[in-house]
Amino acid sequence: MRPIFQDLAFVFFWIVRRLKRRTYIYCLISHNQLEFHNRMNSYSQESKKAVANFSSERLLIANSDIAISSGKLLLQEVCGTNLKMSNIYLFIHPVESGFSNISPVEEMIYNDFGSSIGASGVIIVKEESKLTDKEIDEKISSLDR
Repeated sequence: MRPIFQDLAFVFFWIVRRLKRRTYIYCLISHNQLEFHNRMNSYSQESKKAVANFSSERLLIANSDIAISSGKLLLQEVCGTNLKMSNIYLFIHPVESGFSNISPVEEMIYNDFGSSIGASGVIIVKEESKLTDKEIDEKISSLDR
C-alpha cells in the first residue's frame, strides 16, 4: 500500500473510532493467563492459558509477541466486531502474588500490549485484588465524566 493511502486509512479509522461509543474491557493478567471481561454487554471470556508461555519469573509479559497474539484472539471473541472500527478502552489489571508494585517499565509494557491488541486507551489498575463489577463500573463512570 502506498504511504498516502496508509495515512488516509489511519485518519479514516481514527475518525470512526472517535465517533463510536466506547467499549470498556477489563483484562486480568496473571502468570501465562489472560482473562477478558466486556463491561458493556456483561459477556466475559473465561480465563484461558496462552498457547505458549509469555511470562517469566520477573515479568508477567516477558514475550510480548505471544501475549499480543493471544490478546488479539481473546479481544476479538469478547468484542465480536472489527477491532479497527472499535473504540475500546482496556483496563489492564496485573494480579499475581509478588507483583503488587508496578514499575514504570511494566507500565510501558502494559500500555504497549493494550495498544498493540487494538485498544484506543489503556488504564492500568493497581489494586492488589480482583475488582468487583461495581468497582469497575465506578471507574468507568469516573472516566465518562
